[in-house]
Amino acid sequence: MIGFQEALSVLSSHIRVSNPGVFCSVCELRPGVVPEYQSTDGPPPVCGARREARNGARECSRFYGNLKDGRGLATCPYGISMGYDIQTENPPSRIGIFVQTRCAQTPVEGLSLPRKQKKAYRKSVPLHRTKALGEDDVTELLNSAGDVLDTLLSGRVAAYLRSLTHQILTPVQGALSDIEQLKQGDNSAIRLLEGNIRRIQDLSKRTHVLLSEGLEPTEQTLRNVELRRMIQGICRRLDSQTSRKDIEFIVHSFGNTTRVRAVPDLLDLAFSCILENAVKYSFSGFADRKKEIRIKFGYEGQRLQVEISNVGCPITAEEIESRSIFELGYRGEASGDRGRRGTGHGLFLAERIVRAHQGRIEVQSNLLESQPAGGQRAITTFSVYWPQLLRTGI
Repeated sequence: MIGFQEALSVLSSHIRVSNPGVFCSVCELRPGVVPEYQSTDGPPPVCGARREARNGARECSRFYGNLKDGRGLATCPYGISMGYDIQTENPPSRIGIFVQTRCAQTPVEGLSLPRKQKKAYRKSVPLHRTKALGEDDVTELLNSAGDVLDTLLSGRVAAYLRSLTHQILTPVQGALSDIEQLKQGDNSAIRLLEGNIRRIQDLSKRTHVLLSEGLEPTEQTLRNVELRRMIQGICRRLDSQTSRKDIEFIVHSFGNTTRVRAVPDLLDLAFSCILENAVKYSFSGFADRKKEIRIKFGYEGQRLQVEISNVGCPITAEEIESRSIFELGYRGEASGDRGRRGTGHGLFLAERIVRAHQGRIEVQSNLLESQPAGGQRAITTFSVYWPQLLRTGI
């Protein structure tokens, strides 16, 4: 299944090949990311000037971050006039498609830039003389690029749904078997039936979240939720998995409130995905020495911080920095070290839900100093920062 960043790279190449001489950029707009305009001739000199200028990257990042979703025309601080199309869809990322329409051939003295920044800009002149694009040309190019992007991302979702359909068949068949046992008077099958139905319900929720265009909570859907109690319930649901691997959850006691405002089903699903991953990618313990997954609560200003730490296969610094681990269908470089299987959707859904509530997820993965034979081990911590903390009462 094609990855998210790979899909953006394919689209960028498609635009350059099908529109020679046109500078374009396709990227996920997140803090600190600045589009890099490229054509078959390489990047335009003006972007090189921006890299050399003091605070140039910060200026550009702020400019692109302030562009509104949808389609429009704009001019960057360095004189690149562009047409753009910014989408926020599945996945829940701001995807920007940028096409350079023209580039100023002389320094723009009117720009309110620091002296060193203007000097760097002058060094880039003369700039590439690209063919000028009219408004109709830009519209046609963006329409075509949008169609290609939809096709690429739809293919990713379709691949996931095929895998999900296969997963649903197992509990459905189990539920049908349980019903037959109940018909024959075997009441012990009730518990098995309940578990299979709960699994079907969980997979249905995941599909709904994946396919939903928007998850932003409203006053009608928000509720006051005691997160510590909810997490303890999730841990109990995972008892069978932790028992098989000799793992136990350690929820650190916390004297103050852990109540938050959230959509309960979505909150439960987000932490279920993270905790399931912690169990799946933890190394097994022993009957007399269980491995631990630690859950800690804390505060960051008005946000509730929840840390979930486990000992297992590492996540590379590059995977964390690029946030590729949160892409739909992505499986970490070390995730298959012991034949572990998965669809690569859990962290994608968790981040989508957390971001919809204006929260964020941060990740750290630190290799242990002493490494046993048979694979590297690391302490990996997922920190979820959840807004709308309710400090009054429990």
